[in-house]
Amino acid sequence: MRILLLTWEYPPYVVGGMGKHVAGLIPALGELRAEFGEFQVDVLTTRYAGGPAIETVGEGVTLHRIETHPLDPLDLYHSVVECNQEFVKYAHDLATRRPFDLVHVHDWLTGVAGVSLKFTYKVPLITTIHATERGRHQGHLPSNTSLQIDALERHICNEAWRVIVCSRFMADEVKGYFGVPFDKISVIPNGVDCEAPAICVCPPATRSQLRATYAPNDERLLFFVGRSVHEKGLHVLIQAMPAILRDAPNTRLLVAGKNSRHHYPLASA
Repeated sequence: MRILLLTWEYPPYVVGGMGKHVAGLIPALGELRAEFGEFQVDVLTTRYAGGPAIETVGEGVTLHRIETHPLDPLDLYHSVVECNQEFVKYAHDLATRRPFDLVHVHDWLTGVAGVSLKFTYKVPLITTIHATERGRHQGHLPSNTSLQIDALERHICNEAWRVIVCSRFMADEVKGYFGVPFDKISVIPNGVDCEAPAICVCPPATRSQLRATYAPNDERLLFFVGRSVHEKGLHVLIQAMPAILRDAPNTRLLVAGKNSRHHYPLASA
C-alpha cells in the first residue's frame, strides 16, 4: 500500500499545531509496518524554512520538501492554490513509479491538491481538520479570503471519505459548519510522547528566581502555554478565573505564547 500525505508544515517549518502534529504522526506510521504489513508513505510539504529536499523520517516513510513561491498577502487564497499545483505536479512524478492507494491532506492549505489527486487516481481521500476559518474568527467570516477558505474547507470535507479531528469540540464544529455527518468523522485526540527526553531541566537557582519574578507572594501559578488566538481558548480560562480564585484565592495566571499575526510566508512588499 502506498500513502500520499500532504501538509503545509513540517519541521523545520512549524507555524502552529499542525506542524507539530504531523511531525509526531509521520515517524509513527513507519512503526505500523510490523502490525499492518509493508506500506510506503510519501509526505509532501513546503520548504519555506529549508531542510533537505528529500529525507527519510522512518521505515518506509520519505519526506519531500517542495520549493514554492512566497505567498501574496494581497491574495493569500489564490497564491496558496497556485502553490498546490506544485504539489500536484510533484505527486504525478512520484506516481509514475508506483501509484498511490490513499491521499491524506491536513487542513485547507493542501486541500486543492488532495481533491485533484483523488479524482486523477480514483483513490480515497482523508482529511484532518485542525481548525476552521470560522473557528479562527469566532464564528464569523470577516473577509473575502475567509469566505474562500471556508468554502474550500466545506468542499474538502464533502470530498473526503473520512474527516479526522482531534476533539469532540472540533467534531461538533465540522458538523455544524459543513454538515458533515458524525458517522463520517473520526475523533483522534492529540497524544503526548511520555518517553521523549526532557527538553530542559530548570536548575533550582533559576527556579527560585523565576518564582520570585512571577509569584513574589508565593502564589500558586496556573500556567497557560499556547498562541494568543481565539481557537486556543485562553479567553475561556480568563473567564473562569473568578471561579478559580474563589476556590484557590492565592492563584496567579501566567500566560506564555506568541500572537500569530501571519501564519504563512508572504511575499515582500
